[in-house]
Amino acid sequence: MMDPLVSKSLGISNEDLYDLLSSVKSLLVYDIRTREQFESGHIQGSIHAVCDFDVAQTIMPDIPRSTKIVLVDGDGVTSSELAVAMRSLGFDSYFLKNGIKNWNGNLVKKVSGEIHSPTFCIRRG
Repeated sequence: MMDPLVSKSLGISNEDLYDLLSSVKSLLVYDIRTREQFESGHIQGSIHAVCDFDVAQTIMPDIPRSTKIVLVDGDGVTSSELAVAMRSLGFDSYFLKNGIKNWNGNLVKKVSGEIHSPTFCIRRG
């Protein structure tokens, strides 16, 4: 079971994420909701990410450990668990407190492009 104190310390607020988006160069915001949920509205600059075994084996090794990662889901539950797991693997990972439902910034509803890799496709917004 996840230590709630560890998870809580990795949560960032809307204001913190807004500041990070405007100031941090090495930042990845991964939206781990379904593709349909992502396409219906997501944070500008976020990337739709599928979390599965293939990703863990093919994509995660290529992410620099110095890159700050913020995970976004619907309510902050799954993203907090994943942030803790990624932290245990050496990533600088965080999650958006209360997820996208509590985001008070603008949402993008149009997907502007795709990034492909041999075994994985993510969409950038």
